Amino acid sequence: MTKSALQIARAAYQPKLPKALTGAVVAKEGEPTQSVADQEDIKKLFPNTYGMPLIQFVEGEAKEFAPMNVGVILSGGQAPGGHNVISGLFDGIKKLNPANKLYGFILGPGGLVDHNYMELTADIIDEYRNTGGFDIIGSGRTKLEKEEQFEKGYEILKELGIKALVIIGGDGASYDIGYGGLDHVIASGEDVNILVLDTEVYSNTGGQSSKATPLGAIAKFAASGKRVRKKDLGMIATTYGYVYVAQIAMGADQAQTLKAIREAEAYPGPSLVIAYAPCINHGLKAGMGKSQAEEAKAVECGYWHLWRFNPALEEEGKNPFSLDSKEPNWEGFQDYLKGEVRFASVMKQYPTEAADLFAACEDMAKKRYASYKRMAAMDWSDEKAE
Repeated sequence: MTKSALQIARAAYQPKLPKALTGAVVAKEGEPTQSVADQEDIKKLFPNTYGMPLIQFVEGEAKEFAPMNVGVILSGGQAPGGHNVISGLFDGIKKLNPANKLYGFILGPGGLVDHNYMELTADIIDEYRNTGGFDIIGSGRTKLEKEEQFEKGYEILKELGIKALVIIGGDGASYDIGYGGLDHVIASGEDVNILVLDTEVYSNTGGQSSKATPLGAIAKFAASGKRVRKKDLGMIATTYGYVYVAQIAMGADQAQTLKAIREAEAYPGPSLVIAYAPCINHGLKAGMGKSQAEEAKAVECGYWHLWRFNPALEEEGKNPFSLDSKEPNWEGFQDYLKGEVRFASVMKQYPTEAADLFAACEDMAKKRYASYKRMAAMDWSDEKAE
């Protein structure tokens, strides 16, 4: 196949990654931190996180890992970054051990049941780097509901020696039509790790509104701004009491991101990590190249909050909930909204309603943060329980 100059240039592009994701690194702890003032009062509000040291990621020694095979399934509709998700997965396992293999199941979950798969090699991956869509292995919406379907799937996983199966879905898989499946998985109590890339909209099917969409944002089917608040998926999951849950934003706090992922992996039960993910449908006025900075702004102004819920701490008589976000600078909240087209468009088209919607959006964010503060301040000691 003859490639155009654009295709050649696009294939050569290397996504910019933080140091924590570029190779063998170790987390180096610095000096303990403290607030500028009111140290004792703030320590009482954040007993689990106050005084945590600054973390730096420095170059570490490469480790040898035993070879392993990984499977990947694409579920749902086409997505702009679908191929790069698989490319990143391929690069990651090859860095751990060049002998590792990645198998793609063709046309979604149905490929697992029908034993329809292909090994994804470097030659195949390089043809799809930095291109949108799910064409590399296709996607599907086959529902796995019968016991024999799971048995057939398990059969091929054993035959190929697959130790980890990665299933990639969108908003529908986490917040909307597929939420029942996610809920079923975490309710099982099995040691399954789930990562939700929360774009707050149906990114893969054209930008429709979902239950992840925040109050006041424009999206398809919410052309004048969504009128109800965003679903708090993380808090719903914590009600089980035995599910590890975390909300992260890599651009805001790399150390907290790495800590949450490590804790989720180590936890002997189901885990759910929800990552804030700016999307092209947000219309970042600074451009998608500044998505990491946008995450930092979201946390600083209180639009997005960082926290962890680790059930293992309850057994030690400690509060399982840790609020990792600092007190937001609420004065920057409205400016943050105006920096994204999904909100700024409401101001242009519905100026009278925009002020009320944006005020309600900020009010909801403040209420949510206040509820997190109350949870973080709870005393879980044995003495208090008695």
